[in-house]
Amino acid sequence: MIRIMNKKNAILSIAFLLLASLIISSCKKDKNEPDGGSASFDQKAMLTNYADNLIIPSYQAVSVSLEEFKTAVNTFEQSTTTQNLEALQQKWELVHTNWMWANAYNFGPAGEQGITKRLVEEVATWPIDTLAVNTKVISLDTAFADFKRDARGLLAIEYLLFDAQKTNAQIVSTFNSNTNRTAYLIALTNKVQAQIVNVLNQWNNGYRDAFIANTGTAVGSSISMMYNEFVRDYEAVKNFKLGIPLGKKAGQTGTEANKVEALFSGKSLTFMQENIKAVENNWQGKSRAGSDALGWKDYLESVTGGDALVSETQNQQANIAQAMSAFNQSTSLYNQINTSPTPLDKLYTEMQKQTRFYKSDMSSLLGIAITFTDADGD
Repeated sequence: MIRIMNKKNAILSIAFLLLASLIISSCKKDKNEPDGGSASFDQKAMLTNYADNLIIPSYQAVSVSLEEFKTAVNTFEQSTTTQNLEALQQKWELVHTNWMWANAYNFGPAGEQGITKRLVEEVATWPIDTLAVNTKVISLDTAFADFKRDARGLLAIEYLLFDAQKTNAQIVSTFNSNTNRTAYLIALTNKVQAQIVNVLNQWNNGYRDAFIANTGTAVGSSISMMYNEFVRDYEAVKNFKLGIPLGKKAGQTGTEANKVEALFSGKSLTFMQENIKAVENNWQGKSRAGSDALGWKDYLESVTGGDALVSETQNQQANIAQAMSAFNQSTSLYNQINTSPTPLDKLYTEMQKQTRFYKSDMSSLLGIAITFTDADGD
């Protein structure tokens, strides 16, 4: 009797172990299955599209326009005239417009490394500390060995080249009376160019292939890094380029129009609209030149519930475009905040609605964690 019971117990134990093994194995993902989104979606094709048609061309455009800008700076140094200043201002506007298409890819070579912040912080911090810039001009401190990112970069260059309170002839006079100003302009240009070229070279010499091969949606994957920077870029447009100047941040008691991006050139509105367009192209997987391949939109369409989110997102993009159509394109963002902010408030509201679709809903459907912290509370 004891032997029979032992035999029965042994059979039951074996059966239990087999059942447990089946349950555990059924819960595990196939090692080839992505850890988010649809297993059938071609992540490598999507990453290839972003690398070859959006990211690398965007950095190339900034690099080429910076080289042209540097040539114009050298011409201006040799002949500091109003005509050459105007040419230089136009070249700067082109550089910064191109930057609107590259500033969403602050990972990999452009990511935070030690004391070096993300590329967007290194080359495009604002508001500019004008006192710090003027102090560095006086001392001709071009070592850039401190953390004063608000005294260098593209917006510090803008401060030197533009002044809404002065004519171009008066700006030229300022350069002619202070050669340190030109020397600091040259140093700023060289610094930004070196940073952009460094990132572009790494993309062209190994990082592209590593980026495409790094599939999945876990933290540290290319999709996770790219998605987080996509959301950050959108949040920066909404909160920093629009929200803070409108006085929307907690603790603000009113508008602060002097905190717009590109205050001195008066091009804040143009750059904000260009950045919004770049964000929407990023979501679609569409290059600036118009080629349209696999992107976030397609990735969403491959998962359950994705079609509905795509429709909601596109409807909200249309609402944002309609809100922007009410702007006065002939006056600066700074002036509109001070005189007629209602259309801007409408845009901010519509952009706030889009945050849900770009951020919480999209990350949930694709299984991508938000890994950065922002002060927006969304």
